[in-house]
Amino acid sequence: MSAFPSLESRIGEVVRSVRFSVEPGKISELARAMGDSNPLYHDQKAARGAGFAASPAPATFTIVAAHFAGGDAMELPRVLGLDLGRVVHGGHGWTFHRLPIAGDVLAGNTELKKVERRNNRQGNAMTILTLETQYFHADGSAAVTEQMVMIELPRH
Repeated sequence: MSAFPSLESRIGEVVRSVRFSVEPGKISELARAMGDSNPLYHDQKAARGAGFAASPAPATFTIVAAHFAGGDAMELPRVLGLDLGRVVHGGHGWTFHRLPIAGDVLAGNTELKKVERRNNRQGNAMTILTLETQYFHADGSAAVTEQMVMIELPRH
């Protein structure tokens, strides 16, 4: 018997809350890690020249939230009671409401939105979870909506 309630009973639950600063150094670091040399991410003057008040965050910047929440990429699977050895990334998407820029402070809540149980081609059960994080600027305005799909593969 699992120490965790059923995943279906947890739909709608906020499974992580986080607050973090959008730091210029982290913007530049992430852009470098992605191989993006666009000066907007590395030079505040270039960003201002392009009409931004400061460097804009790269599209996938909110993935850093796990580190600010005190965890890592395995934090959410653990919180959800999943078997880490069977969890794979199923997809990710972002909707931008107001692009975060250096100096912004974002707060986000991650909610378990959907749980599906399906059989793979071999007829073995797998679990597909959809999580959604709503990020807000310090003034309460919407910044980014992030959706992530996580798959717990069948037991062998």
